[in-house]
Amino acid sequence: MLTEQTFQKLTDMKMHGFALALKEQLDGHGYDELSFEERIGFLVDREWTEREARRLTRRLQSAKLREQAAIEDIDFRYRRGLDTERPSRPLDPNAEAGPIRSQPSTRRGPA
Repeated sequence: MLTEQTFQKLTDMKMHGFALALKEQLDGHGYDELSFEERIGFLVDREWTEREARRLTRRLQSAKLREQAAIEDIDFRYRRGLDTERPSRPLDPNAEAGPIRSQPSTRRGPA
């Protein structure tokens, strides 16, 4: 009875990923030899992943993109001035858009 109440509370709190991971652990898929902290870590990771997936799905739906595209679909056979190395590097969210320009140093005061 306690397990059903726990699952109901998790569902009410919209923690569906946590509930699914807990059910998997209770069904005994090799989680018995893990420590308490590791098991909690798996539960939290599953919930985090589920939330991120829902967030991404919601954003993609609200973006109303006309076509499905992926960076792998870029055709580099034609010369258009595209940097073929740039897509293979991870994107830096803090980087400014556009070409990278070197800035002169503007130090003042004693060196």
